[in-house]
Amino acid sequence: MDWALFGYVIATFFISVIGGLIPFLIKLVKNKTIAIRVINIASVAASGLFLGGGIYHMLAEGLEMMEESGYSFGGYPLGWTLFGVTFFLIFFVDRVIVPHSHGSFEDSDSEEDNYTLLHDDEHHSHHRHTVADTFQEWTTIVVLVVALSIHSFLEGLGLGSANKYLMVFIAIAAHKWADSGLTIIYLMKKVKQWWVLLIILIVFSSFTPLGAIIGKFVIASLDDESVSLLVQGVFCCIAAGSFFFVAIVEILSEAFEEHNNKYVLDKYLKFGLAFVLFILMSLTILLEGEEGESSISE
Repeated sequence: MDWALFGYVIATFFISVIGGLIPFLIKLVKNKTIAIRVINIASVAASGLFLGGGIYHMLAEGLEMMEESGYSFGGYPLGWTLFGVTFFLIFFVDRVIVPHSHGSFEDSDSEEDNYTLLHDDEHHSHHRHTVADTFQEWTTIVVLVVALSIHSFLEGLGLGSANKYLMVFIAIAAHKWADSGLTIIYLMKKVKQWWVLLIILIVFSSFTPLGAIIGKFVIASLDDESVSLLVQGVFCCIAAGSFFFVAIVEILSEAFEEHNNKYVLDKYLKFGLAFVLFILMSLTILLEGEEGESSISE
């Protein structure tokens, strides 16, 4: 059993669950404004790690493994194509099929959400929904959770397929807590029972560990080293497409929309930290190179 991967999988699950509890915890903080600003800055800064992890670790490793497998596909750039196709497929599911649903942590401080969480029964009695409205709301919720679970699964697939888990884990962990928190914030407006939100959070949080376990199992079950390298490379390139989508579309593009930038200083902090963390992630390649050279010399 790969105990290192097992540890990262368990840590990823709990980071996701804890992130999903942040909207509830924010309501207990006296100075909500400062807490929300700090969390927003941290969640956007994580995009630098996620983008760096996707490019320098997932995509680079995937392309390298596919090349080492010996399969050339007649010169066709299969790895790059998988990367791009994954990006477009997730974009289609997340932005074309599913209604635009991502918010910011500032939404967790809204009066509507506070009232809903504190007065569930009374809130229900004032807002009678028709059967059609209820069905439409639950359809939206299910599609949203499925869409988010798909890229969570792909992130896990990348973790289980990577040669070195640490950098990929850091990239996933840096983003996962914010993804869970923002998902719960959105669902708070549609789901009135806290226990339903908790079940959704646990299910959603399970998909990254599930992807990692399946990815590792598939690769370990392949006897042919060339085929194993090819499959591992394919998984990494697919995961890289998911990483790229989350970093660029979900985090960065939304973080700098006008309604998410009430404070000018925060806008520059978010960009600056994301850029610095991206550069730091690129420098980890040098550290890994030095480790590889030292192990060879030994």
